[in-house]
Amino acid sequence: MQGTRTCKKYLHLCRISLQHGKTAARAASHSRNLLKIAPLIAYFRNYDDFCKNLWNIPNLLLQKTPADKFTVTAKVKFTPSPKYSGERAGLVCMGLDYAGLILENTENGLTLSQTSCRKADKGKPETVHAEVAATVCVDLYLRISFNKDARCTFSYSNDGKKFTAIGEPFQAREGKWIGAKTGFFCTRPAIETNDGGWLDIDWFHITK
Repeated sequence: MQGTRTCKKYLHLCRISLQHGKTAARAASHSRNLLKIAPLIAYFRNYDDFCKNLWNIPNLLLQKTPADKFTVTAKVKFTPSPKYSGERAGLVCMGLDYAGLILENTENGLTLSQTSCRKADKGKPETVHAEVAATVCVDLYLRISFNKDARCTFSYSNDGKKFTAIGEPFQAREGKWIGAKTGFFCTRPAIETNDGGWLDIDWFHITK
């Protein structure tokens, strides 16, 4: 974890197409404690069979952890394609191990789960620790809280005020080259079509 002084940051993420792997538009302004980038729409991108977990997924949009103790909150709206199951998106803490809050369009409907993956770089599978039903095309607030020992807890909210804890605590780990990071992913199984859903990310806040 980086030892920089905790500050309040607002990251309004750029609108990009992860389907094509490049930024479509970006507008940023900087000040001492503030970074603003335009809102983001993340489109589902296919992944190949060799991708056993998120470690080998190329379309992760991540922010390096800014301090030892902080909270990440994001306001999102999940719009999967009604044609397919298996589209997934979420907020993750990424490293050699990773964990996060994952929205998935399953055969039984939309779910929100708290999931982790130990030894992700070794190709180990994910483990689901808790799962609740979710609603398509409705604003949802996802939160990961880090304590001074880089231990994470997870929660969600329907109104951005009252948050419900979900799943198990997770010990954040470094990645291959730098420390742990937080951010988003958006994937679907390898389906030969251009049609697909997306994840609207209204905002992404890092606070004390």
